[in-house]
Amino acid sequence: MKKRVTKKQQVQNQDFVEEGYYVYALIDPRNNEIFYIGKGQGLRATQHEQEVAKNSILQEKNDDTVVERAKTERINAIRKAGKNVEIYLLRHGLNSSIFKGKTNKEEVVAYELEAMMIDFIHHMQEKKFQLPQENKNGLTNIQNGHGQRVRGGISFEDFQNNRLADIKAEDGIIIVVNINDSYERKGDAYEAAKQSWEIRQQIREKAKYVLAIYQSEIVGIFIPKKWEEVETITKKRTRHLYGFEKYDIDELSKKERDDYENFVKRVLHKHLPWGARINRSYINDPRNNSNK
Repeated sequence: MKKRVTKKQQVQNQDFVEEGYYVYALIDPRNNEIFYIGKGQGLRATQHEQEVAKNSILQEKNDDTVVERAKTERINAIRKAGKNVEIYLLRHGLNSSIFKGKTNKEEVVAYELEAMMIDFIHHMQEKKFQLPQENKNGLTNIQNGHGQRVRGGISFEDFQNNRLADIKAEDGIIIVVNINDSYERKGDAYEAAKQSWEIRQQIREKAKYVLAIYQSEIVGIFIPKKWEEVETITKKRTRHLYGFEKYDIDELSKKERDDYENFVKRVLHKHLPWGARINRSYINDPRNNSNK
């Protein structure tokens, strides 16, 4: 059974602090409406109301605070009505113990999400929770859910049609590079993707495209003009790392441009789920006739 406790009760009962993380909803007791979803540890869920009481959230620096103000205004209205924000724990006790004795951690995560949704819908009916309506933006969260672009809710049909990259054998040899570690820092897909990669000569000479992958999404597609060795690492073995210079669109022939634009339409911003887990790989590799 889930816990639903008011802030006052939480302050009085320190056993609210438990090991691990939890996911929670803030509830407006005036209409039972959910207006915020968060995750935290310890007493994090209680701090929203405490911060508003101290007047430490409301800022006027830029437009990014508009939704934060919506949360603050909602909490202030609740307090002026003589009530406290209610907190509902959607899932709690999220720590390493949930994986104990389990060999398939991915399945454990899936079970946790499944159970959370089942419990939440049951308790929405039991507690008569209402979905967000008062605020025009819905929930007062500033950000979408973590990983929403990559793993967010979507119809199965849209997932099949719109998310998975449609890459064919006739597209030729393709190099796939994972730029998770450098994309946000460099702010440009080409700058993040152009070096440094350990790629054998046959692939460098014949690759038609380089795909830059960020969190499984294809965020850049480049036609390599030339490759140059940019680094040599000699530790346990000698590794030669290469970087590429890309063709600009106006350097391509009409056929090359047409092929490239067609490929971009089919593939850019689509997803290669396995690409998020591999530093560098190939598609249509002639050596092993593999798709990875």
